[in-house]
Amino acid sequence: LNEEEGSTLDFGKFHMGLTKTNLVHAYDAQVAAGVSITLPETSIESWTSVGDKIYMQFRPNVGVVCEGADSGIYHFVAA
Repeated sequence: LNEEEGSTLDFGKFHMGLTKTNLVHAYDAQVAAGVSITLPETSIESWTSVGDKIYMQFRPNVGVVCEGADSGIYHFVAA
């Protein structure tokens, strides 16, 4: 997040899906305020197959100072 309030961010989720407009799977992020936001090891095998393109976006949870400061949407291919 490139936000002035980034140092106060304490929780959020990574939202994932098979299209940019349908990010329906949410996973808790590990947040070190003002330092990093990471996705812990996560099993996505129940809704993906090898070769699927997966889209993901980080969103701060409702109620935090930087609510609405979502990241861009990124993608990767399931292996």
